[in-house]
Amino acid sequence: MRGGITREPKPWKRVSWRPRWLKLLGQIPDEELARRAGLRPGIVARERRRMGIPPAVPPNLPVKWTKRMIALLGTATDREVAARLGISRHAVLLKRRALDIPPVGPSTYRPSSFWTPRRIAMLGKAPDAEVARRFQVSRHTVTYQRTVLGIPPFRPASGPTRWTARMVRLLGKMSDREVAERLGLKERRVRFERFVRGIPAFNRVGKIRRTPALVKLLRLRTSEVCAITGICNSTVSKLRKEFGVPAPPPRSAWTPRALAALGKKPDALIAAELGLKEITVARKRQELGLQRLRSWTAAEEALVGTAPDAVIARRLHRSIEAVAKRRRLLKLPPPPTRGAPASAPAPRRRDRRPRSR
Repeated sequence: MRGGITREPKPWKRVSWRPRWLKLLGQIPDEELARRAGLRPGIVARERRRMGIPPAVPPNLPVKWTKRMIALLGTATDREVAARLGISRHAVLLKRRALDIPPVGPSTYRPSSFWTPRRIAMLGKAPDAEVARRFQVSRHTVTYQRTVLGIPPFRPASGPTRWTARMVRLLGKMSDREVAERLGLKERRVRFERFVRGIPAFNRVGKIRRTPALVKLLRLRTSEVCAITGICNSTVSKLRKEFGVPAPPPRSAWTPRALAALGKKPDALIAAELGLKEITVARKRQELGLQRLRSWTAAEEALVGTAPDAVIARRLHRSIEAVAKRRRLLKLPPPPTRGAPASAPAPRRRDRRPRSR
């Protein structure tokens, strides 16, 4: 109530489903039908479940791993291998880890030979950042392995911390967060101890030498400056503001070549090539009104050519043109229609000229 006036709640508006929309339930994805009908995908999914219609995308079938498929594991990233085989990335990840095949690119997983009993004994005895520094791996790698083995994280002893000379020498030499991760303390404890001892905070910007070469580097992109100089993003922003150097405009990953690939390649493959998330590629494709390209699995290819294209398309929830194109790529002959011979003669064309009386 505001000013003595009460607002009546808006009545719930019932969706009037048109017959052509109801026919498309389960034939195309819910997102595509929602876009055509101007509705939300949740409303379409709720109506489809109410009518007992399965979704357009069939559930993932169990993968039958062949020697050729196993040979691809570890030759590229899991996302690229999954897009090439037409299966999920999670299935590739589980199979690669089961065979103890090292991944391609950065990952938190290490083969079983890396984690020796001596290294496993260190997990949980010191902070993950300190263990990662000793093993020369990332902190996420140590945290992942500790979580898999069920080892609780390192908990420092409760009570006042006894600051040694070695611990005090770290104060002000790096940020409070880095000191806290190295010593296994909370950042507020480190900040309080530094404040009590009168040690100024670590100023990363003040330690950097101002040279003409640095000003020239600041005109590059932030990721390139960080890779060359080893400073963080916030420090780059402060230096640009100090020298009055404008930040370069963000580089768009959507080049004409990348836009032309939308709808012609799987979203996962395009995301791996551009270094983006799969949902980002899907949203860009939906903005342009393009259909999603589904990868063909071995089970789906085995059905092509066993029945008319229209029957296979309805069974696989694909278009007839897609099934016919896949059949031609597999060099399969078109199956005969029911009730007609394989080589039926062409019907004779009647002469429609009027007879002379």
